[in-house]
Amino acid sequence: AGNLRSAGDVIFDGNFAWSGGRLSGAGRKVNRGTMTMTGIIRGLETGDLRNEGLAEFNAIRSVPVTAGAQIVNAAGAIWDIVKDGAVVSSSDGSGNFTNDGELRKSAGSGESTISRPFVNSGAIRLQAGILHLASSATQSAGTTQLEGGNLRTNTFSLSGGLLSGSGTITGNLTNTGATIRPGSNFGTLTITGSYTQGAGGTLEMEIGGAPGSGNVDQLNIGATASLGGSFALAILNGHVSPEAEAHDMVTYAGRVGEFAVLSGLNPGNGVVYAESYDTDSFTLTAGAAIPEASPVFANSYGSWTERVADERGEWASAPDADPDGDGRDNLLEYAFSGDPLTPDLDGFPSALVTRTGDARFLLYTYCERGDAIDLRYRLQQSADLVNWQDSE
Repeated sequence: AGNLRSAGDVIFDGNFAWSGGRLSGAGRKVNRGTMTMTGIIRGLETGDLRNEGLAEFNAIRSVPVTAGAQIVNAAGAIWDIVKDGAVVSSSDGSGNFTNDGELRKSAGSGESTISRPFVNSGAIRLQAGILHLASSATQSAGTTQLEGGNLRTNTFSLSGGLLSGSGTITGNLTNTGATIRPGSNFGTLTITGSYTQGAGGTLEMEIGGAPGSGNVDQLNIGATASLGGSFALAILNGHVSPEAEAHDMVTYAGRVGEFAVLSGLNPGNGVVYAESYDTDSFTLTAGAAIPEASPVFANSYGSWTERVADERGEWASAPDADPDGDGRDNLLEYAFSGDPLTPDLDGFPSALVTRTGDARFLLYTYCERGDAIDLRYRLQQSADLVNWQDSE
């Protein structure tokens, strides 16, 4: 009971039990030890309350903040709410709550309410019950994690950081520059109101099993989804979706817009996902990936042997080898566009005697690999099979 009034800063280094009375005066009240709030607290006036240690809220009623005082949970500090009910209130517009550290609701199955404007750049961990941010609520950095607890707000506006976990956000969510990631691994995040994602926002989701397996993320939106920004998909558990497997990743009552950037839809496992914006859902449907085009090789003997190996496996590719046993070595197969692994005669030189009137001619036919960079074809003739000269 009683009041603590100070013109200068007051530092609490050890254990400070605040169970009644007021903290007032222009000086800051700085907790660097362990502060427990119990009983009926009469108020915080004028000077700010800054927590740099551990603050545990278990009071019968809220901390009423007046005369311009603010509450700051500093970086590295923890403000732990272990009781349902009002936490911070004000009758004159004071009492903004700035969280640069960790704000945690770790106990209580009901609502714990902060009735003043709330700004987060640290960590919010919702482990039990509901944290009700009854005034404006913004996040510029840091994280908000639903770890068994839920969030209630008019509109939670995120311009940075991360929101993740499974559970329910009662209210609206606006994402202009943050990342939304349903589930801690896989899970469902429900927003009862509208969801708006701007150009700088990202929705990250995961598929690790069949629909209904519990290994797929989902975002459920009770009102309108205004979509933009980025959607990123990750495949976990080595899951390979069979063709036509469909996942409703985002459900909504209505939709405006589409994601501007989609990534991860061709994860390299032989599956490609096609997106569709249906009346009530954003859906990914699996299909067979289109095979990548075969590499374009330079037209040479070496690249030809590599192409054959890529298509049909390892083979005896030496120029003088004859793996198909048709009497034509690999160099001849290459030069005349033969198949080195299948006996054939297609494309190889053949001769036929033809007549034109009384004249007889030798018709010589062969297949020439015209695009080869390491071949030169020369047709020669001989009257005695000893002396040869180029044919015209």
